[in-house]
Amino acid sequence: MYSEQLYSPLPEDEANLLGKACATCMGSCCKHGQPHAFVDYPSLQHLLASQATELSEQELTDLYSDYFPTRSYQDSRVFQGNKGCLLPRELRSFTCNNFLCDGAINYRHEVIYADSNPLISEMFCPLSSE
Repeated sequence: MYSEQLYSPLPEDEANLLGKACATCMGSCCKHGQPHAFVDYPSLQHLLASQATELSEQELTDLYSDYFPTRSYQDSRVFQGNKGCLLPRELRSFTCNNFLCDGAINYRHEVIYADSNPLISEMFCPLSSE
């Protein structure tokens, strides 16, 4: 379930479009990351290597703690706010940054092979599917 490396990012317009589409699910794909948000050693190692200065363990803890929601919900993900994940992309795990649900994969495939402009006409990731 965990990704050991970060995949190449999607083109910006596609990432923005899929991000908006994914928001319609309100994080249903994230349910398995409840207490840990998939933050693991390879993801933290990548984050630490990208910092201009070395972070102490406390600074790293504080960095993540700043993104806990002020109001949480029963059975929600640890960084889940009322508008989705509160962690900026650079703090999210490889798993979170790499994941695409089946609906998003199928949608990308249809757009790429149809050589059409990507438009979302319906929610492709129903809450009941995860």
